[in-house]
Amino acid sequence: MCYTLDAKADHRPIILCEYSHAMGNSNGGLSDYWELFREENSVQGGFIWDWVDQALLKTDNGYSFWAYGGDFGDEPNDKQFCINGLVFPDRSPHPALSEVKFLQQPVSISESQNMVYIKNRYDFTTLDHLNFEWCILLDSGTELLHGQFDVRELQAGSTKSYKWSDLFPEIYVLLDSTKTKKLKFSRWFLNVYGVLSKKTSWADQGFIITKSQILLPVQSFSIPKRIHSKSTLKITKSLGALSVCSCDSSYSFNLVSGTLDNFIFQGEKHITRGPELCVWRAPTDNDKGGGFVSFAHRWQGFNLHNLQNLDVDVRCVHDIDRDFELNIVQTLGSPPNRAVFKVFIRYIVNQAGHLTVDCVIEPVRKVPPLPRVGFLLECCPVLEVVNWLGRGPHENYPDRMSSAFFGHFSSTVDEMHVPYIVPSENGARQQVSWVSLGSKTSGAATLFCSKGSLFSFSASHYSDAELSRSNHQHQLVRNESVYLHLDAMHMGLGGDCSWFPCVHPKHLIPAMDRFGFNFKLAGVKRDEDAHTVFERLSDCNT
Repeated sequence: MCYTLDAKADHRPIILCEYSHAMGNSNGGLSDYWELFREENSVQGGFIWDWVDQALLKTDNGYSFWAYGGDFGDEPNDKQFCINGLVFPDRSPHPALSEVKFLQQPVSISESQNMVYIKNRYDFTTLDHLNFEWCILLDSGTELLHGQFDVRELQAGSTKSYKWSDLFPEIYVLLDSTKTKKLKFSRWFLNVYGVLSKKTSWADQGFIITKSQILLPVQSFSIPKRIHSKSTLKITKSLGALSVCSCDSSYSFNLVSGTLDNFIFQGEKHITRGPELCVWRAPTDNDKGGGFVSFAHRWQGFNLHNLQNLDVDVRCVHDIDRDFELNIVQTLGSPPNRAVFKVFIRYIVNQAGHLTVDCVIEPVRKVPPLPRVGFLLECCPVLEVVNWLGRGPHENYPDRMSSAFFGHFSSTVDEMHVPYIVPSENGARQQVSWVSLGSKTSGAATLFCSKGSLFSFSASHYSDAELSRSNHQHQLVRNESVYLHLDAMHMGLGGDCSWFPCVHPKHLIPAMDRFGFNFKLAGVKRDEDAHTVFERLSDCNT
């Protein structure tokens, strides 16, 4: 619908009665509509269907849960089709509400050629009820400087341009500050927040009304190469298994399946299984829409939820003066011989104890649009603390991430879970530079980062199969282990409707001859900073 509207030359006013359907994990593509709504054309806006999940609280066998069609013995019924709100029945927000708020915010701030443009989108109000605060954020998560500026005089419906120096310190001043403080970074951002100057009947003083993030010009400066601790690799081979130890890290590989059986750091086990190719997600309501043409039905037709090893070839290489290398070729598909993917994996353990995983995935038959291309690891229960550098803090997806700013965020695995009334794929974070899972026992952590590219991740105590199996949150069986997804690509959510495949083309994962993904893994000591270890890994050639 968004593309059709954009193409039509019609001067009559257009208001869409339902342009986004908020059923479960949905509302992808909102930014495409709002880009169109903001243009000077006849499309004035529209309505999201709808505000609240329409469910009733019910108790069954001691469990309270949100009940929907069919839970009361009612026949016929529409199942969860009225569970389609931006907020839960108790009015707590879905993550999508953050996206709606951001796209509908009444003030926009942009920058071009050392000029700052501020637009007041209010129809009748100046900005005298807002205080504007700013901060300079480095990609290390460090706040460099912060301050305030005053644009209260900006009239309703007007746009005003300001010299950068009228509102913020000059770039060279900011750069000098990073040098004085000996701060290293690759990217830096200006964050601006417009907050209520006084308490109102509906929100407290300091409540954020508008926010903007601007990527500042990249500054090139040399970072001295770090000296890496090294140790002689110790390799032990037994029946069907091989272990490689260096420094504080120990990796055990399964020579039958070609997977990592465990990773132990400073005597504490962190990883128990993986990485294994994952090209499936627990279907959302939108994924299920469309019957035989739905994404979920087509994924099931290729058994993407249960790919099995049909053939494995394992070869080892050990350079005594340098690294250990393990090369794996897997054929994945459905028994007995319906191959779907050929997977080439190269594990490299260097003398510093870091693991590099290089992967190439080749479909051997034409597959439908994939929900994700990535790898799944199963981690130990102690790894409950999540830190990441990427978009956040709330859940976000490729077609619903405008409101998720870049930054350094912390959470727990339990807090990452979004309790959609009908369980499904949830909790992802996009454009991530690194993620670490920290031990609640020892304080050590395992860091995951990609070689030169951003990726998506999610961490959960619920497997994809468990999320797909359950119809209600109280039916989910929580696993003590942590399921970590690292995705090179993740499909959008869609949201134009929930009864037909509706992910916009630019957010689909197209059919390709091959997909590539590589990432690194390293232990982080209790007294180390994850970003420092990330920079150290970035210095390595392997």
